[in-house]
Amino acid sequence: SVAGKEFVVDLTAPKLDITGVADKSANNGEVAPVITYSDVNFNKDAVSIVLSGINNGKVDYNGKYTDAEHGQTYTYANFEKIQKVDDIYTLTAKLVDMAGNETEKTITFSANRFGSVYDLTNVKDIISKYLQNGKDIVFTETNVDSLEREGIKIKLTKNGTPTDLVEGTDYTVDVTGGNGQWSVYKYTVNKKLFADDGRYSLSIYSKDAAGNVNENIDETKEAEISFGIDKTKPVIVPIDFESDVQYAVDVKTVSVEIKDNLVLETVKIYLNGKEIEYKVDGETYTFDIPKSNSKQDVKIVAVDAAGNEQPVEVNDFLVNTNIFVRWYNNTPLFIGSIIGVVLLALGLTIFLVFFKKKKEA
Repeated sequence: SVAGKEFVVDLTAPKLDITGVADKSANNGEVAPVITYSDVNFNKDAVSIVLSGINNGKVDYNGKYTDAEHGQTYTYANFEKIQKVDDIYTLTAKLVDMAGNETEKTITFSANRFGSVYDLTNVKDIISKYLQNGKDIVFTETNVDSLEREGIKIKLTKNGTPTDLVEGTDYTVDVTGGNGQWSVYKYTVNKKLFADDGRYSLSIYSKDAAGNVNENIDETKEAEISFGIDKTKPVIVPIDFESDVQYAVDVKTVSVEIKDNLVLETVKIYLNGKEIEYKVDGETYTFDIPKSNSKQDVKIVAVDAAGNEQPVEVNDFLVNTNIFVRWYNNTPLFIGSIIGVVLLALGLTIFLVFFKKKKEA
């Protein structure tokens, strides 16, 4: 006789649940998925749990297994609260029992504790600088989740006065991503807003689906946008010296007022073509001009933070106490003196010749 054999017919798929994080949810608090699975013919070697992020790829975050009746539970530790962990994740769990029955579940969710990231690559050359002409300000805001579109606000502050900008008139928004991808908002702020000289700053406010309030002026974002527009050259006013004038002193101390409507960058002063040192008190620049037997020249060059350059020259002045040197360098007087001497000599010669002829007669 043949001994009887027992066998089991199992047509029931394993039970599998994912809890702790809801499918298609945005999360800025605790993120700790829990996978629970069981089967009468449970095979712990046929369990697959895969977690991957759009940016981070496949990840192996901390978690632990605990035994349950005819199965197990795998509980992720709360995802680490660091910027890199913010991502859109897909979690797929699969279980195959001893009879080959299979169950698979997948959820997608976001971990979004830090909110938006701002990319200022297109404006890094103007941030905290002064320009002679404005340009369109283009930057992006990237978020794991979508933003509440009606909640986006851009504010322009000009010389301390804030103004709310209007989409479509003052700026445009181009949105890409979403649907399981990070959302990217590209802002273009019209350069017409920066036509006048002044100090400008832009602040943007938004709220994302995870509940984060995002502001580029938040210090942690390191994304402040501020700059200046300056089309006006500095002003240079010599106070107590001028061209074509003689100064009867051994050393002439002169003052020059130099100012700019925004930020003055550099001032250079040249005496007879050579750069010299000076003292500064507020907007007053002073320097000494020593005496010379020749006329002298001063050139002052001021450049503001936007690169506007203003040169001013004071030429052909004399610093000397010597009367002869001053007479010699006074061209009209000197020439006049020479002419006078010549005329005097000529007159004297004519007189002597006339007197001699008269005497001979």
